[in-house]
Amino acid sequence: MTVTTTLLIATAALLFTHSVYSAHEHSTTLTTTTTSTAIPTDIALETLLAAVLLCFGIVVRYAGELRPIQLRVWAGKLERERGAGTWAQLDGAGVGGGFWDVRSSRKESAVEK
Repeated sequence: MTVTTTLLIATAALLFTHSVYSAHEHSTTLTTTTTSTAIPTDIALETLLAAVLLCFGIVVRYAGELRPIQLRVWAGKLERERGAGTWAQLDGAGVGGGFWDVRSSRKESAVEK
């Protein structure tokens, strides 16, 4: 996959460079001949295609493993990996130190009554 995405990124960069050069050449030619400054459609489409291909290639190459969008799928995978509930990642490594523990407050108020 790395070779394919590298070729895609290189092709997109080449297309983008060509479209920029074409736009520059078009603008310098127009200054000597006419007063119209509209960029031709083929240059605009080439720029758009190059930008889309470049973004797609970068995302596919560097995104890594995509995570599921549904919370229940993600929570189930997390529970299988860490063996704990959905919020277990906040309990360890000092990540959730700033959170107020509602469960302990409920237990304390239940004992007081």
